[in-house]
Order: sequence, then structure tokens, then C-alpha cells
Amino acid sequence: MTRFYVETDGPEACPITLSEPSDQLAYFLSFAIAERYGAQHDLARAANLIKIRHRVDMTPLLSYVDRDFESVQERREFGRAWQEPEKVAESARSVLGVLNDDGDVAKLLADYPEVAPRLEEIFEIALWAMENGALVRLSYELEPGPLREPIVIPEPAAEPGRPDSAEKPRPWQTQGEEP
Repeated sequence: MTRFYVETDGPEACPITLSEPSDQLAYFLSFAIAERYGAQHDLARAANLIKIRHRVDMTPLLSYVDRDFESVQERREFGRAWQEPEKVAESARSVLGVLNDDGDVAKLLADYPEVAPRLEEIFEIALWAMENGALVRLSYELEPGPLREPIVIPEPAAEPGRPDSAEKPRPWQTQGEEP
């Protein structure tokens, strides 16, 4: 099962967490990306109505990264995925408004009852981050299955001719984050 995460980077931990299950939210946001490529699933059609009919900018909600690093590049992207919470909160609030007001969208999401509660939690987490000067990172994780084992990315080696370079923080590392 896919799991979605919302993290904050403030000095204290956010008291609000994203409840489980979060897989329906991950699927909805994935189809919100896929709809621009012609996906016709109900989740993609709902996202299309939200973006086109209601002109909601879903970009902050669609700016999420994979937690299962398959390359050094993905590891760097994970470290750079922090966003301003104001945009995440506004996007979540706007999508929730459409879910409450548009019967067509509500009908398309009827089989996905966990989408709205998870969006409410994202909104609340983003508000908390705004009040506490924190950034927000959205990410997901696929549960490893029999054909998919986690890939461990080794620490970057020292640069040739600079034996101390492996000890310096890398650009994708944020304060207090382990590589």
C-alpha cells in the first residue's frame, strides 16, 4: 500500500500528523499529475475539474517526492523538496472548497472517502508550519513487495584529491537531517 507523508522542518515537531490510510490521497495526487497526459480515471477527471473549471493551482500539492531513493539524484531532490507552507495551505484549502461545493467533483470522488480528510490534515499541518516558521515537505513511499526491494544509496565518496570532502555536508542535506 502506498503511504503519503507531510513533514515540517521547524525546531519542534508538528503535533498534527497525516492519518492513515493515506493511499487514496497519494492516488488522487498522482492522477492529478497524470490527467494532463490524458488519464481518464475518475480521480484524474476530478482533478481536471478542480484545475480547469475552478482554476485551482494544485502545484504545491503535486510537488511531492519519492522517499525510496533509487539514485543520488532522487536523494538530492528529496532534500530540496521543502516548500513554503502558505502555498500548500492555500492549495489544500481551495481543493477542499471545490470538494464541498461541486457535486460533479464530489461524485467522482465518492469511492475515495479518505481524500478530503487527508487534505484537511495537510491544510492544518501547513497552517501550523506557517505559525511556527517551518517549511513543509510532501512525499510518498511504496511498500516494498516481492519484486521491489529497497535500494540503499551509499554515502558519496570523497572527491579525488580532497580526502576531507566526504565529511562536509552535501547540498541536499538540510540542517539536522541525516543523509
